[in-house]
Amino acid sequence: MKIHLNFLGWMAAASLLLAVTGWGYRQVAIHLNALAQDPLLPSIPLSAFPYRIEKWEGEDEPLSETVLGVAKNDDYVNRVYHIPGTETFVNFYIAYTSQPRLMLGHRPDRCYVGAGWNLEQIEERQLQTAEGQTIPVLLYTFRKPPPDLTRLIVLNYYLINGQATNDHRTFSGLRWRFPAFSREQIRYVAQIQVASTSTTSVLSFAVLAAPLIETHMPMPSAGGSSKN
Repeated sequence: MKIHLNFLGWMAAASLLLAVTGWGYRQVAIHLNALAQDPLLPSIPLSAFPYRIEKWEGEDEPLSETVLGVAKNDDYVNRVYHIPGTETFVNFYIAYTSQPRLMLGHRPDRCYVGAGWNLEQIEERQLQTAEGQTIPVLLYTFRKPPPDLTRLIVLNYYLINGQATNDHRTFSGLRWRFPAFSREQIRYVAQIQVASTSTTSVLSFAVLAAPLIETHMPMPSAGGSSKN
């Protein structure tokens, strides 16, 4: 009888634990859903990014509904910039999300290879802007399979709460799997990509664009820090 009563006590405790856990999960889910419906957006919409940057002139290249559905960005800009009178061009892309977990997996070595490109090389570089900022980036070299053999250079880095990094693992931990629970804590990831057949074009455009990109990112609140 004592064993039977102990068993009933364990069952009651387990049922209570499940009930409390279930209630807690529902409350978290409700809160996360509310934050997802009201995302932390750039201080300036990315659509307002300058169309003219020194000698470069840009033209929008809207993404397909399929790509947008997969990316699930809160904001983005996708353009082709060129220098008039020349064949110099770059493809410029910023993907922004207030839910870092949605950015996981969106990397050049996955996306371009998945689209049929062969990855030849990954190289670390440091961009030096006129403002004295150092930005760590990765340069990916891709090539189309024969008989095309077109070469493409893709520069990639991220802005995470205002800090530049070339390492996606910075936001792949468990603490990044959920939106911030407070607007006092700025949490976002912006992926920046510049692609062209010319390494020189990629690097020179990225150096010019970097300071402008940061002006569009969310500003720290009075009680928070952009490096939280």
